[in-house]
Amino acid sequence: TLRNFEQALSDLNTTYVDLLLIHSSCYYTPSSDPACPPNPTTHRECRLSQWLAMEEIYRSGRAKAIGVSNYVARHIQEILDEPRLTLLPAVNQVEFQVYCHDDALLDFCRKHNITFNSYAPLTTPDFGPVKHHWPLKRGALDEPAVLDVAKKHGKTSAQVLLRWAWEQGVVVNPRSMNSLHIAENLGMFDFEMDAKDMAAVRAIVPPAVNGGRVCSSPYNCT
Repeated sequence: TLRNFEQALSDLNTTYVDLLLIHSSCYYTPSSDPACPPNPTTHRECRLSQWLAMEEIYRSGRAKAIGVSNYVARHIQEILDEPRLTLLPAVNQVEFQVYCHDDALLDFCRKHNITFNSYAPLTTPDFGPVKHHWPLKRGALDEPAVLDVAKKHGKTSAQVLLRWAWEQGVVVNPRSMNSLHIAENLGMFDFEMDAKDMAAVRAIVPPAVNGGRVCSSPYNCT
């Protein structure tokens, strides 16, 4: 972890980063860390070793904040329960969108003052339906409930989906290479969704395939 971080600083030509995340609660590439052997029955010791290194990086001042990605409550609880560790993640970045929203994990992070950060908040409309062969052959942008709320507020479907997460205290990371879409996403901040709007979007039934997830489930990481 420390060696990889040094390489990342060199690649970025910087002496520090604002936020450093562990990408996954599982590891898939070979590691020289003895706590991360190949084909383990559990990734627990590797997670703890990685977080120990993250704390060292944070205390050195080379990362202004540290966090995790794709961690569920039991993975974070390991950090809470480990006497060697003293810091909790500042951020937990996970998939959170209208088809896949782990409300219990959101509550857990709120309880421990961990910023909850959503990736794929729009369900990656150019990718999710195709990758998983969703029966409806559409993404959340085209859901009737989303279109109704968008029409009510004079907003786009993307703005509604982003606002829906934001209203729950979720920081969103929409992905786009289109400058018009990036500007459009900022329109999520000048309106509010009422309880009826929120309930209508929450009631959307996800595709049966892959539980509505775009990415792999972190619950599979032992």
